[in-house]
Amino acid sequence: MGQQQGFAQKAQRTSRKEIVIVERDDAIADFLQEVVWQATSCKVFRVSTGEQALRIVPQLCPDLLIIGFQLTDMTGIALHERLHAIEELSSLPMLLLRTHQLWVHNEPTSCFSIEHPFDVDVLLQTIAVVLGDDIWMA
Repeated sequence: MGQQQGFAQKAQRTSRKEIVIVERDDAIADFLQEVVWQATSCKVFRVSTGEQALRIVPQLCPDLLIIGFQLTDMTGIALHERLHAIEELSSLPMLLLRTHQLWVHNEPTSCFSIEHPFDVDVLLQTIAVVLGDDIWMA
């Protein structure tokens, strides 16, 4: 089955948006997961390394990736570039969590970013911009 068929089948089986969080720090990942679960109707999956993301993201075909800037095995930007090199994932939206000290001038323009520590409202607003207003809990 091709990746395009995977996206079509996913759209048929669920209307809930799916987010994958890629973050090495468990406390940050727990916080992000809890915020998204409490405020939205999105399904949330977590992995802690870039290699795990490279294995799971093509299978899940999520609607958004939230990526920590520095993972244990690669940077968030490197992960973004590797995933976007896969044709079927080239338009997958990604949100990069970065710190002011780690600001990179060549940050990909196809990647949203917010500075960590971040305001929860800014995080949720950014997710809504990417995924649409139908993500909010009723």
